[in-house]
Amino acid sequence: MPELDFPGLREYLARQAAAQPPFADIRDRRRRRTRRWAVAVATAVVVGLLTATTVLAGYPRRAPVPPAQSPTPAHSAQILQPEVSAVAFSPDGTLYAATIGCPVDCARDLAVSVSRSTDLGATWSVTPVPVTPPVVGVLFAPGGARLWSVNQVEVSGSTDAGATWTRWVGIGANSTDRPAHAGMAGGTLWVAQNGAVGTATAEQVPAPTPAQPPGLIEIRTLAALGPDRAAVLTGDTTGTWYQSTDRGRHWSVLADPCAGTPYPGALDATMSAGPDGTMWAVCTGSTDGTGAAQPKVLVRSTDGGATWGPATALDPAGVLVEIVPVSATTAWLTGLGGDLYRTTDAGAHWNRVAATADPARPLTLAVRDADTAAYTRGTAVVVTRDGGRTWTEHPVPTR
Repeated sequence: MPELDFPGLREYLARQAAAQPPFADIRDRRRRRTRRWAVAVATAVVVGLLTATTVLAGYPRRAPVPPAQSPTPAHSAQILQPEVSAVAFSPDGTLYAATIGCPVDCARDLAVSVSRSTDLGATWSVTPVPVTPPVVGVLFAPGGARLWSVNQVEVSGSTDAGATWTRWVGIGANSTDRPAHAGMAGGTLWVAQNGAVGTATAEQVPAPTPAQPPGLIEIRTLAALGPDRAAVLTGDTTGTWYQSTDRGRHWSVLADPCAGTPYPGALDATMSAGPDGTMWAVCTGSTDGTGAAQPKVLVRSTDGGATWGPATALDPAGVLVEIVPVSATTAWLTGLGGDLYRTTDAGAHWNRVAATADPARPLTLAVRDADTAAYTRGTAVVVTRDGGRTWTEHPVPTR
């Protein structure tokens, strides 16, 4: 398989590392406010959400510069301590965490590993990523030892819990400089990337769907609603939703979930579906002057998106909000620069379960069920087993 060449990546990391805060360099790939990696629900409600959590595991490593060979004035070494950049649950409850760092120099040496825990982070087994791995992005764990990852331009897969990887040049051929979006549902990986929508399964390598929805050059988000069903939001000034119910063979217009809200045609809207088929959508207005908040409401549909219920106001703090439903009534909510919330009454009320608002360090959230979830914080994964009433921080080893 052809492999992409990224000659400027290490230089980019080095420049960004100097600006700090640490690790913002691999998380700020948004060129516009809608630049995100949308991740939807897998069979076990797995979310590796939503802030371009990029595990850059695809670059040939070089030997560290010996201490006697100090950098010349033309090159000053930039170091990033390893941090957890992606986390995901598999259907059997196995927790995966990916870490990346530059222990010697971001321009010369990227250290990446994938850790696996079967006891919710209490203990870990670590798999160093090999010398020529893929560029791991948003992480998905559909079951067994299989892992998928998606970044801006590639899809990568592993069948041995991250020990070895196969990488494919991304779905589509248009270099639109639009963000990539990915989600998983029922074992099907859905990807919107490089001007096309595609799928992948355990039996099928990543490939474009037989037909494509219109307007992909302006795709805003993707919602993986089922193994054969997905929706995409397209548009430049007004958003239009399209859906497929036959794994991309045909696409049709989906009723705008935001039509009956103060934000019809919202371009920053997001959508997800629970195991029972109930659809949840967040409709948003314009961000405030700081870009850290925007008005938003929740709407739900119980008839496959034909009609949408009345709007419920959400906390305006945070942007790029995603909802992770685990039943008809219980869901988790997170967003860039916002806290983590949970509802047990179909969104009528939301309880703040974790203070995670930090625009400089957007979290990655993984949800296993109504009670169990995990998010990233620095070099650790923070886990709850009781619906967010208590949390335990578990450091993730890198070797």
